[in-house]
Amino acid sequence: MGCAQCKLWLEQKVAGSITKRTLAKNARPVFKDGEEEPRAAASIFDRWDALLATYLKPAGEPVDGVRFAAMDYKGLAGDPDFKNMLEVIARLDAADVRRWPTNARLALYINSYNALCAEHVCRHIRSGDGVPASVRDCGDGRKEVWDRVAGTVAGEALSLNKIEHGVIRTRWNEPRVHACVNCASRSCPDLLTGAYRGDDRLDDQLSSQFERWLADDSKGLKFEHGKPVLSRIFLWFAGDFTTKDAELCGQDSGLGTPGRFAGQWAPAGEAKEALLAGVAPDYYDYSWNVNAQ
Repeated sequence: MGCAQCKLWLEQKVAGSITKRTLAKNARPVFKDGEEEPRAAASIFDRWDALLATYLKPAGEPVDGVRFAAMDYKGLAGDPDFKNMLEVIARLDAADVRRWPTNARLALYINSYNALCAEHVCRHIRSGDGVPASVRDCGDGRKEVWDRVAGTVAGEALSLNKIEHGVIRTRWNEPRVHACVNCASRSCPDLLTGAYRGDDRLDDQLSSQFERWLADDSKGLKFEHGKPVLSRIFLWFAGDFTTKDAELCGQDSGLGTPGRFAGQWAPAGEAKEALLAGVAPDYYDYSWNVNAQ
């Protein structure tokens, strides 16, 4: 094992110790179940739709080598509709949410993660410190931004880590969510231009977002110097992409490596062929610069 491979192995081991999860007994992937989106969920998701339509600019030319959908955080920070939406999410009745269909509950937590991560940036702006260079600058001096309380969902005060690792990745066995949670950083998979929806549409949204991520050769997947290059997320969360659940995402998920899992969703080309053949990938550097306009 060469020096570069040793560094990757160590990075994966360290990340794996942080991102290790214990799946709930009833954890499963997302699929179309015919359940309707609850009215309370639809109202919240419609509000997030409108805010994204107003403040999110689709990805353009790469900046420092990375394409990213850019958020107007200054505009979002001053919009009372954003504040009101977060208040509605906080006031949801937990017992009611537990009765929602599973797709609606997952959509709520994905949308809440994305909105509350944006709120960290907005809070930084409102404090008078302006747009942070990185979301990692939004800690409170005692806790990193990931562990600081981000907001309240259905009466429960939650950090970003709690939402992602303690709820989403624990209650659902669904690797495609990694293309959907956005940590306000340029190398993250882009924010969807609308809200994730709490019915059969969610399955299609997860698939299209995962495919769109891997089609982005600035941060998702490319072929360079005879090897595939993958997002570092596949290194950090390797265990999520090696599930043996044969039903997972409607794909043959027993292929055994994150690279082969990614290869199933990748666009046609040399990178896809190499991943499916089992060629070990290299990984992009990760830009934590904020995804701001």
